[in-house]
Amino acid sequence: MAKCPEQPTLSSSEQSLWDSGNWDAFKVQWAISGVCSLITMLITLWSVISHSRHYVVRDEQRQILRILYMPAVFALVSFLTFRHYNGYTYFSLIDAAYEAVTVSAFLLLLVQYVAKSTRSGDIHAALATKEKRKMPLFCCFRYRPTKAYFVHAVKWSVLQFVIIRPLGSLVGIICEAADVFCESEGMDLHYAYVYINIITVISMIFAMYGLLLFFLLVKNEIEERKPLKKFLSVKFIVIVPTLQSLILSFLKSKDIIKATDSLTETEVMNGINAMLICLETVFLSFLMLRAYNISEYRNHNTPVKGFFGAILDSLNPLDFFYEIASSLRFLIKGNRATHGHGHLQNHNRISFSEAFNVDNSHGAAGRREHVDLGHFRSPSSVPLTKPEDV
Repeated sequence: MAKCPEQPTLSSSEQSLWDSGNWDAFKVQWAISGVCSLITMLITLWSVISHSRHYVVRDEQRQILRILYMPAVFALVSFLTFRHYNGYTYFSLIDAAYEAVTVSAFLLLLVQYVAKSTRSGDIHAALATKEKRKMPLFCCFRYRPTKAYFVHAVKWSVLQFVIIRPLGSLVGIICEAADVFCESEGMDLHYAYVYINIITVISMIFAMYGLLLFFLLVKNEIEERKPLKKFLSVKFIVIVPTLQSLILSFLKSKDIIKATDSLTETEVMNGINAMLICLETVFLSFLMLRAYNISEYRNHNTPVKGFFGAILDSLNPLDFFYEIASSLRFLIKGNRATHGHGHLQNHNRISFSEAFNVDNSHGAAGRREHVDLGHFRSPSSVPLTKPEDV
């Protein structure tokens, strides 16, 4: 793969930008980004402390905390790019990796909401009454939610993003260090950026489509949890920065964004993008404060973990690994549990709770009670029915 062409760099001028006493456009952008980042941090800190002090429904709030970190991560990383301009590519890849964690955490949060939405205590009832319906955006195709593979296919379509996106970021960092990433060259096929970008965009499309499909399917069952605000906040995280980057790249290609005496065109574009992200995170953090309001949990029992225990629990990725492994196992071997046209038999089917590894022992009384995913059953323990047993 070809090496990146030589570009003007900030290695000699970066320090002079800060030593200069003049308040040019660069320093104004930096100041705006700093103020916005501070506001975002304070709002996020308030949200995180509120949930950590009232950490009473672990399986929901663990995912909520992961989502709440997102504005702070974006704001901090974007602000740091102004002080260390040459590291913009590395910082942006960190953002992209955590974006995948947020999307996957939202799916698992929806699963928990659905798990506690049925009065009968049988969580499969949430899907059992669903009829065959049209695919969103693809009206010529239909799907049947009661099919055995459905929940696993949806789960895998989203959770693959938490593998591919960070992996793409890691490969991008390696390519940047090897001087073959070349983001400034755009979609030139001689460099690694175009291939990594195409793979991650395809992965993101699958993830967002799977999330949309599942959300539209269950939104009526979880209406009391006000899911629309939560869903829009996650869509905002993924869609707005992506569209923003495309627009800025287009403006750069048309020479609307121009180089300055000390910054290249690419560096000017990256600075504008970083400042806009810092501005957007203020709105996003406030939206999340409203969407993931602590009032849902304030009147519950004694917290299951203390403040620091809640933070550490939210940083533990084991539930992602269990979900990924169980879905992959079913998609590879799950045909042994089906009969006829792929429907699980009612008396021996894998229940929705087993498919999503949700403990349903609390029944209707446990709608808002704690369900301990710390005792996640491993993928090998999911009982699959053999054809001869039917």
